Amino acid sequence: MKIAVSGYYGFDNTGDEAILEAIKSGINQNNIDAEIVVLDKNNRFNVDYILKSDVLLSGGGSLLQDSTSTRSFLYYLSIIKIAKVFGKKIFVFAQGIGPITKSYNEFLLKNTLNSVDLITVRDVDSFNYLKSLKLSNPKIVETADPTFILNPEKDSTWIKQEGIVLNKKPLIGVILRSIKKNKPNPKYLANIFDKMANDLKAQLLFIPFQYPQDISFVKQVYDNMLSKPAIIFRKLKPKEIMGIISEMDLIIGMRLHSLMFAANCLVPAIGLTYDPKVDSFMEEVSLPYLPYENFKGDDLISMAEDMLDNKDKIVNSLKLAKRRLYAKAMTNFGMLNLLL
Repeated sequence: MKIAVSGYYGFDNTGDEAILEAIKSGINQNNIDAEIVVLDKNNRFNVDYILKSDVLLSGGGSLLQDSTSTRSFLYYLSIIKIAKVFGKKIFVFAQGIGPITKSYNEFLLKNTLNSVDLITVRDVDSFNYLKSLKLSNPKIVETADPTFILNPEKDSTWIKQEGIVLNKKPLIGVILRSIKKNKPNPKYLANIFDKMANDLKAQLLFIPFQYPQDISFVKQVYDNMLSKPAIIFRKLKPKEIMGIISEMDLIIGMRLHSLMFAANCLVPAIGLTYDPKVDSFMEEVSLPYLPYENFKGDDLISMAEDMLDNKDKIVNSLKLAKRRLYAKAMTNFGMLNLLL
């Protein structure tokens, strides 16, 4: 049995690389006897991979949306169409669907998804959206992001090398990214995080999730700061970044998987949201968030202080969420087994 996996792989995005690692781990944990080939950055148009596979696994991540790029949206649909032409089984796997901003793209999405064998989605908003399309063929199941089956690799060496003293609390990990619309002023962010470090007597650690894009933006913020927090400059594996996050007392994150990693590691988190997928996840795990485009620094600092003061209560809540999300994430692999 051979499975071709299609996704945003090989682009040094920690979240997507974690998904791929989780897919491989989940297949192994569930004793699924299959060889995996990946349509990654270097094999995006390797039709031979699809031709010689038995199943196309499309996902996970947010592949089927056009807010980032219609071009990438059409690419992932085309991979599904090619697999259909070759008569392969098709599993749209643990994806976050949408947003779809163009009516013709929605038509293409509905037409394509009606041809697949099975769909699992990682959040209720995606599930409700697909239900609204009234697809006629595939079974649709709400599960969870596959990264919830991963465990962190804990090694404090990476943190100590950045000058962070682990017994000096609190430790706040910050994950920022640049976005095309409503791009924030790095100086504005620098002032907020300077005030946070001072008011909360906190150590801040900036943790990039995609290289080199995040490093470039974080450096702009850092260069305007007086407190000079630590930055992880090296490219680390997803489980290594999870290990770093597990050492934090609080995470403030923009990237979805930084917040998922925090929940998985039982670390309180605040989302700075720019996308409905982030809002949806934070609501699912009962964690607070602020809109990235117009949040006020004092609101963020007050929220951070409250989270630190109530850490034990939040951790207990996250324990329940983690168990639920782990079980839902494993459902993806049980359904893959049935499809095979």
